[in-house]
Amino acid sequence: MAIKLFNRQRCKGILLLMFVGLMLSIASAWIAAVFVENATAYSLSRSNGKWTVAINSPIAAVSIESRTHPPANWSPAQATGIPDTLSPGDRSSAWAAMTSNGSPEWLQLDFGGDYDTGAIEVYENLSPGAITRITSVDANGTETEIWKGDELVLNDRPVPYSRTIVNNRLIHKIRLYIGRKEILGWNEVDAVALIDGSGNTHWAISATASSWYGQGNASTAGGDPSSILPPWAKVPIPDGNPNEINAAQLIANIEARGWPMVCLYNIEHGPDNVLANLNGPYYSGQSWSYPMPTTSHKVRWPIRPIWTGLLVDTIVLAFLAYLLWVVLVIPRRFIREVRRVKNGWCIQCGYDLGYNLHNGCPECGWRRT
Repeated sequence: MAIKLFNRQRCKGILLLMFVGLMLSIASAWIAAVFVENATAYSLSRSNGKWTVAINSPIAAVSIESRTHPPANWSPAQATGIPDTLSPGDRSSAWAAMTSNGSPEWLQLDFGGDYDTGAIEVYENLSPGAITRITSVDANGTETEIWKGDELVLNDRPVPYSRTIVNNRLIHKIRLYIGRKEILGWNEVDAVALIDGSGNTHWAISATASSWYGQGNASTAGGDPSSILPPWAKVPIPDGNPNEINAAQLIANIEARGWPMVCLYNIEHGPDNVLANLNGPYYSGQSWSYPMPTTSHKVRWPIRPIWTGLLVDTIVLAFLAYLLWVVLVIPRRFIREVRRVKNGWCIQCGYDLGYNLHNGCPECGWRRT
């Protein structure tokens, strides 16, 4: 029985059907790429405030968009990374405390490593000169004062800044204290840099503060964006490093196609993040500029396999092809054989046997072999 079920002819037929199913799967994905529009409205999204993933699933398609977002206006995170405030004044791209007019506040910055620091530069785009002292913070939260006095504010760059000499101290975190009654209004800090003994610049990677302007209006997180990503969607997960472009930016745009499951996809990555500094190619001496992400609306042919979807689609479409063959071929074969039997012909080749079907066909060997 096993030999009859799995003879060579049957295996060839099954392999042929699977090949047909595979070709139909690829064809369905490419047809959907042409005729199914790219999603313009997303039905499912998750955001943690800095990273958003949005997904839409029309018939035979899945569209995924992954984007980063700048930190909330005036939040401590605005003081991390490279300077991105291009002119003095009240700017939401810098940190501002909740209070003003010399009220005591602090801003703590983490530089992500221990650096033998010779100087600290603080970029203050509004009411500069309000810093009263700077401390170094160790892993246990213990503070050591490394500077105290009046700031020397310099104005030879677009945003005023002060440089404080700290005499080669090993620094991982620092805390800036502000609060001079004679300086009215809000003090805003755009960026803080550590300058090591070799002249290299290190920007803060994270920040906390005693308060920040507008903190009560900040949007709450909407969940983990990676939780809604399909397993096959290999989207780069932002590491939160603010040394990247401090603006909304496309990370990846994925278009998957196929039926009954998506089986092929195409991924378009956003532009490479740009690390710029005051000596870099994006600083002209007066302003900063960054390349902007571009998007394309042309048909993008899916060529990357989604193996689970491709396997399921191949099996399903092979089975449907077999059903179509049964519907189109078997009834015609049955009608043809009934007609030949009725006329006394060979069922297999149609040779006239004169109704002597019992002895088989001398022409093709039917019932004789």
